[in-house]
This record gives sequence, structure tokens and C-alpha cells, in this order.
Amino acid sequence: MRGLSQYSGQIGIVGGGPAGLLVARELLRLGLNVDVFEASKQVGRPPHCTGIVSVKTLERFSVGSSCVEAVYREAVFVDDRLRVFARVRGSPLAVKLYRPCLEELLAGQVRELGGQLFLGARVVHVDSQGRVLVEGGQVNTYSCIVVADGATRNISKKLFKSRCSWLTGVEVRVELQKRVRCDAFYTFHGPRFSRGFFAWFAPVEDGRKAVIGVGSRDAVVERLNLILKLFDKLVGISSVYERRSGIILGGPPAPKPVIGKAYGIGDALCTSKPFTGGGLYAISVLYRPLALAIRLEKPRVYEEAYKALTRELKLQHFYTKIARNTWPLAKKVLELALRRKCHIDFDRHSSLVSCLFKEG
Repeated sequence: MRGLSQYSGQIGIVGGGPAGLLVARELLRLGLNVDVFEASKQVGRPPHCTGIVSVKTLERFSVGSSCVEAVYREAVFVDDRLRVFARVRGSPLAVKLYRPCLEELLAGQVRELGGQLFLGARVVHVDSQGRVLVEGGQVNTYSCIVVADGATRNISKKLFKSRCSWLTGVEVRVELQKRVRCDAFYTFHGPRFSRGFFAWFAPVEDGRKAVIGVGSRDAVVERLNLILKLFDKLVGISSVYERRSGIILGGPPAPKPVIGKAYGIGDALCTSKPFTGGGLYAISVLYRPLALAIRLEKPRVYEEAYKALTRELKLQHFYTKIARNTWPLAKKVLELALRRKCHIDFDRHSSLVSCLFKEG
């Protein structure tokens, strides 16, 4: 841990994940100095999420394609009887980012721009007046604080009064005996595989390896073992490695993104997509308005951007709740939408419902 005298930035950022690092990079480009506090001793470790995002989200990150480990042109939906009931296509539809690579790249950019990144620095308290307390007793006061503390929300939960739904996820990487199609990823729906979410199979490295995971309200390990056995029979699994577990957030988003001198972003505000999961989309939309609001000293710039985003996320949360509670009916609705050749935006899931009510 560095001494208190080393904390010299104008802006303090709690969390060195994608959200915190993107905001830090943008603030540095706008001419402000930043201190980034990250509890882990290594950026990007352990890996946090699967990292499947739309091409538009990737473009908004402005990081190039060096951290893309797969490009998908199709999402295949499978029910609990192992029947394909829907396919969504795009050119491409989505890409898979390798999260450690993404975070290491962003950390390097922050350092190159002159930002201070303090690893192994666990923040235990933040208040709306800009004060930060680091584990060990160090305190500093900033003109603004950006809270990007991730899915655990140890700091943000009370500060932003977010009441976010969540469930448990577990994921592994596997080496396959047979090479599989590498331009499609698969999601498995229904009570056999998950309660409240789904299971997934995402090929990487030209179909020679894959990421397999499950999110569920219960029995996640048992459900993961079930799907591993399934794929072992289908294509053979040579080895299982990089096992991890964590929290999958589902929203709804927090009511306010700014409390005094504290600005929230990412999982701190529960801005995950509730149906497909993941918070990178919301981060990609919000990090530039947040940095600009701080630079201009006009919180409303960020509040307006947040309001526009959360309109979409609240719709997603509403539709997702209905779908989870009436899954057989929701599955038929999805089948109908795809028969009508609806265009489904990978990020804006409400586009599916809009299509269903269009004439013609």
C-alpha cells in the first residue's frame, strides 16, 4: 500500500474493472488527474464474466479488437428437451471479449495517460462529500468520487440505494476433443438447466475450446455438471479449467446515479441487462457522459444520459420478469417473433416486443 501522500488525483475512482478504468481513461483525456483504487492485487483477475457483447458496445469502448477471442454470427436457443426453438442471426451478432485482456489493456492506457492505479487497495467507505477511506486507515478527499465497485456492491449498495435482483453463476473453460462450430453460441432454457436464468456454451479458439456456464437461483454446481456431461457425450471434454463463480445481477437500475459528489457506474447502479445478463453495454453508453459531467461540473449531463438508458433497462426488466414467470408462453412469443423475421438488437431486447406489434 502506498502512503497517503501518493493519493494526489483530483478524482477518486473506486474499482479497477472496465467501468472504473474507462471512466479514468476518459477523465485523463479531458485533462483531469485520477487515482484508481482496486481491491485485487492484479488487474483483470480473477476473470469476472463471459464477456459477450454487441459490436456496437465494443466500438464504444475504443479498444480495437485485440481482446476479441470469438466472433458470433448466431445465437441458438435450446429448450430443456434439447430442441432448438429459436435462432437469432447477425453479421456479426456479437463478439466475445477476454476480460483479463480487456482490463489489462485499459489499465495500460490509464497508466500511459498519467493515471495512478493502486492495486491491493480496498476501499471500505465512501461518502457523498468525496471522502474515501481505504482499508488500513488512509483517508483522502476528492472533488468527485466515481464508484464502480462491481457486483458485490459493498460501497454502492447503501450509497445509491439500489435494490438489485441477483442469482449465482458458475463458469468453466474446457478443452474439447472434437472441434465445434465456432461462429455460434448456445443458451439452454427451462427448469432442467436453470431457474431464473439459463445455461450457456460459447466456443472460443476456433471451436477447440469453450466457455460453459450456468446462472440459477439454486443448485448451480449440479446444473453445471449436468451440462458438462451433456457436452462430454456430444463432443468430448478433454479437460476442465479456470473454474469460477460469482453474482449475476438482474436490475432494476438504481433510482439516482449521482449522490452529492459521488457518481455511480456499472454494477454499482445495477445496470445489467436482465434477460441475457452482463453490464458492459450500459458501461459503454455511460462512461463518456459521466466523465464529461465531471469535467463540466454539471451532474445533469450524466443524469440525462442515465435516464435515457434506464428507460430501456426498465422495459427489459419488466419483460424479463414476465418471461421468467411464464416461460412456456414466452418461448412461443420468441418463436413467433423470429418467424416474422424481427430484427433483435443484442443490447436493446425491447426491440423484440416492438416488432411483435408492428403491422405487416
